[in-house]
Amino acid sequence: MKTSSAALASNIVAFLTALAVLPRGPNGFILPFLAILNIAAFILNAIERKNQWDALRPYIEELVNQKIQAHHLNTINSNLRGLVENMAAVRRVHKQFNEAPPQDRERQGELLRSHHNAFLMFLRASIPHFQIKEHAVVSLTDFAMAANIQIIMLGEALKNGSSWGYTTEYLRAIRAELNEKTGLGTKVPAVPLQRGGAALPGTGDSIASRGVRHRLQMQLLFNTIQQGETEGWSAELVDTWKYAYSALGVQRREVSSAAGSGNATAGTEEDLDYPTYVRKTYEHGRKLVRRYNSGPGKWPGRKIAAVMRAYADYDAIMIARALSFAEYWPYLTGEFEVPDRVYETLDREIYSGPYGRGADWVPWSKTQPPPVTARIGNITSLIVRAGRSIDGFRLASGGHWGYYYGSETEGRLHRIDLGPDELIDNVDLTFGQKVGSLTFLSNKAKYGPYGSPRHTTTKPAKWKQALLHNATLGLSVNHTGYSLSSVHCTRWSGLSPSGCEGIFFGFRPSYIAADDYEPVQNVTPYHLAPLADLNII
Repeated sequence: MKTSSAALASNIVAFLTALAVLPRGPNGFILPFLAILNIAAFILNAIERKNQWDALRPYIEELVNQKIQAHHLNTINSNLRGLVENMAAVRRVHKQFNEAPPQDRERQGELLRSHHNAFLMFLRASIPHFQIKEHAVVSLTDFAMAANIQIIMLGEALKNGSSWGYTTEYLRAIRAELNEKTGLGTKVPAVPLQRGGAALPGTGDSIASRGVRHRLQMQLLFNTIQQGETEGWSAELVDTWKYAYSALGVQRREVSSAAGSGNATAGTEEDLDYPTYVRKTYEHGRKLVRRYNSGPGKWPGRKIAAVMRAYADYDAIMIARALSFAEYWPYLTGEFEVPDRVYETLDREIYSGPYGRGADWVPWSKTQPPPVTARIGNITSLIVRAGRSIDGFRLASGGHWGYYYGSETEGRLHRIDLGPDELIDNVDLTFGQKVGSLTFLSNKAKYGPYGSPRHTTTKPAKWKQALLHNATLGLSVNHTGYSLSSVHCTRWSGLSPSGCEGIFFGFRPSYIAADDYEPVQNVTPYHLAPLADLNII
């Protein structure tokens, strides 16, 4: 499945989220806030100009049979434009603050505070539009994108807001909002990195204290709107703030009304902390997944492969663009210990396939997503046996050979040895009755094609014609920001024509790829023992 610019954007923001405090060496590494703003703003502007933000949405709509109505879509697109406007403004004033001479520092700090608060309020007003029940699943990747930016903005205020001139009272409000959105200190443990560190403030926020926080931030937003109009700031930018002021005023009155009627504890989707909301929405969407059309041909195993492929695609989209980094949101400020399971979730393997026939050995089902497992190491070598079909293959990673799939005698033997820092980020394949051919593309070279395009979904009489039009032969399998981590054969058959009947691929985030390069030794007959000898097929 080709990945769109919209998917690239959400992957990049996920990448920035992780890098913001992801340990690097004994002293750690913190990505500067301005770098996050620059990269995110560049990508958001590119998407907005090319009108590619919607590229994934129809695909998800088809998978789960959910569709966003036109008027809601217009609101979402308007919110996206507002996101771009505010991102650019905060980036500009943050740069001016950093470069300001001492005599201008206070004035630039005031501008940064006003723009930062206004952006936060715009995000707060916009995000509920991604949570409307009728299209919550389809909007989940958009929600995660906006939530990522909101959490980054809150975390940055806690780390540097005092130097901008934020008051202690305001920062206490920011802390309460971050805790509320991430579940930090309630659902999520908050263990200080420094032994004897202070207890987490701001938990157990009451409706009354939320009201104080809301009034404080709304007053600053009102003052910013007035200043923007008086000084002739961008009309489009000021309009986004007016929208936020109006929308949040309505939301606050609704909350007050619920509190007065005794229904304040009833709760809505918006009341859930963000990680819980992402998980629940993903789980709901998984129950809606519809299988793909199995395509032409009546070979056994095509239907189950189509069913499992649909689940794999849904899981891959949601894991890569929402689930993996949602668990990291509570730890973005770098104040608290990050559990190992959170790092493992960031590095979670996603899958594509099965392509062809059968679904043997897939680690997911209709009721269960793929598990979170530890990375063994980067792929360093591949063995492929291929003739008219893919007859066998094996991968090596972390200094060890994995299982050998298929025949040890059929086809011609090919070996690929990857160099240090070399990752496979795309696989081209053809498939039909059997897996016909494989081509591996790394960040440094192309390997293959191995096998023959005769096994395609194209009618056999037309395969030569199809060979002249590569797009009709098969497909490219990739996930932007991810590299190949595993390859699996669903089933191997020795019946003529022999070969692998189906295949599926695993991918892990490239930015968490292992630094160590552990090549394997030469292959021995023991290494080539087929799975049939191990009673696995």
